[in-house]
Amino acid sequence: MASTWVVAGSNAERQAEFVRWVRGHYFVNVVEITSYQQLPIKIDVEHPEKVGLDRLLGAVAANRLRTPGRPAVTVDVGTAVTVNLIDADGTFTGGLILPGVALMLLSLHQNTSKLPLVESDGRRFANRTFPGKSTDDAIRAGVSYAIAGAVRLALDHAKVDGEYPELFLTGGGAVSIREILLDLNPTEVPTLVLDGLVITAETLP
Repeated sequence: MASTWVVAGSNAERQAEFVRWVRGHYFVNVVEITSYQQLPIKIDVEHPEKVGLDRLLGAVAANRLRTPGRPAVTVDVGTAVTVNLIDADGTFTGGLILPGVALMLLSLHQNTSKLPLVESDGRRFANRTFPGKSTDDAIRAGVSYAIAGAVRLALDHAKVDGEYPELFLTGGGAVSIREILLDLNPTEVPTLVLDGLVITAETLP
């Protein structure tokens, strides 16, 4: 019996290329997730078809992890950073998008005359606090604080009756903000988006 692969991605061209390769090399069924309508989550935004599937899949997983009746925020720190709100009823309601760690570091280097290109290795960001004692440390701290500050402000705006939403972190750059958000009790889930894909696969006919 042939197995079934469920595939989703944020780059439609690369996804189609991958699916063609799989079908040419393996005797498997391939189900492509290409629309928000295939996901087991309610969505309340202006243009749901334009929301990245990675954001929505993370929200699907957060819906299973969060305390029932309590809103949740997912933060995915990758090439871009997305901060996404799932309300108390489990509906994806939108969020924030800002540059990721590597993009901020590259922008500072390319658009100034003297700032160096700082390594984006996440391990170098742990425990970076103000003030940075070198240019490199000041840049690392600035990037970490920019992302963490956006998350904190989003959480402040999303409070319900004075209580913060539950916070879930994912993405390769999550280490850059984890330790400066500890007071918010974040839960780090490296596989959050993949978990959402598994949950989605379980609901498919």
